[in-house]
Amino acid sequence: MSDAEVKKKVDEAVEAGGGKDKFKTWLADNSMTEEEFTKMLRQQLVADQVVQTVTNSVKDKSEQVHARHILLKTEAEAQAILARIQKGEDFAKLAKRIPLMS
Repeated sequence: MSDAEVKKKVDEAVEAGGGKDKFKTWLADNSMTEEEFTKMLRQQLVADQVVQTVTNSVKDKSEQVHARHILLKTEAEAQAILARIQKGEDFAKLAKRIPLMS
């Protein structure tokens, strides 16, 4: 954030607040100097830039996957079922035929 950009934002804040006199009154009421206000505004603008940069890089939607699993008592049973699935048997049909573990 350049000094010119910060000065422009300070000037905009002064104008939005009713002019230089009202701004000076506001500063006095808040026990703040113009330098402190400028420093605070710069920090806020930099923070806003960081948030904007980060949020622009985040996708609006995240990828979704639908996972399913079959619970078996032994690894040998699991390997046997896996082999059947890899040979082309339908996962959902296999899952329905295998009794639930108790």
